[in-house]
Amino acid sequence: MKFTGLSTPLSEEDWCSCLSRCPELLSVAPAMLSERLTKLKSLMSVDDEQLVGAVTKAPSLLQHAPGDIADKVRSSGTAVLC
Repeated sequence: MKFTGLSTPLSEEDWCSCLSRCPELLSVAPAMLSERLTKLKSLMSVDDEQLVGAVTKAPSLLQHAPGDIADKVRSSGTAVLC
């Protein structure tokens, strides 16, 4: 499996869970997924265990660039505050 060789906190089992729940991730280059994981970890200010938990609960997070996710969170937060 091309994703298990990446330097990420996700184990083979974690990758299988993510890919079975969000098969669209198979079309994303492994290096891009690794980069997105790193950026998500930074954006969320979490440790590896928390990152794995978030991604395995919502693997579709990896379909989007972390900057796009941050923008959506900011815009939805602004909408709620108005």
